[in-house]
Amino acid sequence: MLAFNQRTLSGTVILLLTAGMALLCYYGPALGMIQNMVGPRMRATAAAVYAVSYGLLGLGLGPTFAGYLSEGLARRSFAAGHFTAGSFAELCRGGRAAAGAPSDLVQACARASAEGLQGSLTAIMVVFLLAALAFLLAARTYRDDIHLRCTP
Repeated sequence: MLAFNQRTLSGTVILLLTAGMALLCYYGPALGMIQNMVGPRMRATAAAVYAVSYGLLGLGLGPTFAGYLSEGLARRSFAAGHFTAGSFAELCRGGRAAAGAPSDLVQACARASAEGLQGSLTAIMVVFLLAALAFLLAARTYRDDIHLRCTP
């Protein structure tokens, strides 16, 4: 959230790199946790179900939802800017004003697009906070959930 609201490129890059490294640190322990919670004969299936869920929800629906939210926030920002000559969808196709458009329209489209994307990416971070909360709640019963019996 902090990275998407920085005013400098260097601050944004540093925070995004740090967040990206932290995000990837959960993957190995999460797979290990899944492997420990099921019996030996179910480990491949559990890993596959996790990978498919992660792929479909996180990589498939996540960017689609972020784009949809970004578009909606850009429309709202454009309307709030009181540009009364038309709607964001009509005047800012693809997030940009048409070639040769007046400079105030070019600026209004750019500002609305940037604010929409910034708002969308910041809002998406709430999903990561909810996931972190879910992991913290699950950690309370993890020791009881570990598959302890060995089956020959």
